[in-house]
Amino acid sequence: MGLPRNTRLLLSATVILTAAAPLCLSQQNSSEFFELHGKVINSVTAEPVSGALVQIPGLASAFTEADGSFSFQGLSRGHYSLLVRKPGFFNHQELGRWIVPETSADVPSGSSAIVELTPEGIIYGEVKDAEGAPLDGVTVRAERWQMSDGRRQLQPDRQTMTDDQGNFRLAELVPGKYLLAFLPPDSGGFVRRGLRQRKSGDEGLGMQFYPGVSDVSAAVPFTISAGAQIHVTHPYQRQRLFRVSGAVRGFSAGDFFSVTITNSSGEPLQRNVRIDPKTGEFQVDGVPAGLYLISATATPRQRPAPRQPFVPLTAFQTIGVSSDLSGVVLALGTAASLDIQLRDETSSQNAAAPRQIVLRLIPKDFSQGGPTLEFPPPPQDRSALPRFTNLAPGTYTVEAFAPQGYVATLRSGSVDLLREDLVIAPGAAPPPIDVTLRDDFAQLNVKLNQKKSAGVLIYSQEYPRRTMLWPFAPGTSSVACPPLPPGNYQLLALTDPSDLEFRNPAAVAPLLSHAVSVSLQPHDNATVSLDALDYTEQPE
Repeated sequence: MGLPRNTRLLLSATVILTAAAPLCLSQQNSSEFFELHGKVINSVTAEPVSGALVQIPGLASAFTEADGSFSFQGLSRGHYSLLVRKPGFFNHQELGRWIVPETSADVPSGSSAIVELTPEGIIYGEVKDAEGAPLDGVTVRAERWQMSDGRRQLQPDRQTMTDDQGNFRLAELVPGKYLLAFLPPDSGGFVRRGLRQRKSGDEGLGMQFYPGVSDVSAAVPFTISAGAQIHVTHPYQRQRLFRVSGAVRGFSAGDFFSVTITNSSGEPLQRNVRIDPKTGEFQVDGVPAGLYLISATATPRQRPAPRQPFVPLTAFQTIGVSSDLSGVVLALGTAASLDIQLRDETSSQNAAAPRQIVLRLIPKDFSQGGPTLEFPPPPQDRSALPRFTNLAPGTYTVEAFAPQGYVATLRSGSVDLLREDLVIAPGAAPPPIDVTLRDDFAQLNVKLNQKKSAGVLIYSQEYPRRTMLWPFAPGTSSVACPPLPPGNYQLLALTDPSDLEFRNPAAVAPLLSHAVSVSLQPHDNATVSLDALDYTEQPE
């Protein structure tokens, strides 16, 4: 879905204002005053853009004329950042690119400032049933593969709903590849009491992707270029929908319980949920084929004593649906908890202010979600717990980040979590996560042999989860990388690496023949020169 347009513009303005503040302070005091002239153009057609708001953050603003021109008078000598905005267009910050070029101008200047705005893309069209009749109330969502901390994830971008003529329009799309997802009108879900008989060969409308497939791997993407308008007519295909049924066990009479089913994209599928509160039996109808996490949560009728923690009863199960599935048993119990143990081996330990780490568990099959906690908990947050709670059985990638120091070891029993995943078995109590924190960093400086916009890939074959991507600032040819744990690294300078799945060793492996190796000892200070390698791969 993404942030609303107005919110994104406000955020962009805030960022530019923060960046511009030192520039304004550096301007020379002078009795001389100058004019700044410029023009705003469409980056695709080079045509002038009228009515665009041009701002020198904190100083002045103006709208462009019919020919796209703008001007500011009475400016002191200096270097000024420019923020330009107009509905239906994106500025450089809003495009979300890896390297954001600075939009600025020197005063005085012998030439006019030229500022480009990129026109939005639009997907519009109609949704119809198998007989060609328009469908009202269908949710239409534009989704795209994006990198989140080096992991490729399908993220919602824009969403709308069809009108009574089946029409939809998705605007404010930045250039890129999009999938269209369609959700039936009643996908918001509801819960009913009482079970019903199964109708043979039930068909209906389930969540699907264009051109009428339920499996995202079979979806056909749309490539949206700047300013493109693409028309789509989608015949919403009826498909075989299945029933998932079973029983919740372990609740007491009068307890309230709920059943939830979620797909691997994190989308709740609460269609036609029926429960029998006396027997614990449940039915979930209208489930397309796929992989799901089904869970039950019970709220005891009797509340805990004062100052006693409330511990819900839960049950989880991963299910694959390709036909009607019956006999699912969700046995309620106290869900798995995972304790944390921290060993601080930093050089400046302070018992009054212990070091803190941030831990995140990423479910393997349901990577859109996953709990995060700070340890030790912030003293001001009385609700924060010193452990992970309510964990579903499954396989998790564990990530740990230390604002001060680095994670030298990360283990759970015999499992090295810097290399391996954590498996939580049903009904099992996993060993605590042991973290060792150190601060004997090495410093790495990278020089770029060409004047290009690039990012530095710092890859660790020994510990791939330490891999990072660090940008060169626009216009610079050197960068001081963040302090690194001692170890062996392979370095690459990549142009526009925003689509690189650098957390995936298989995605990085084809690039390593171009890498420069460096071995860093504790407290080293090394400098490496790199050639920029073009990287333009776009994930499907």
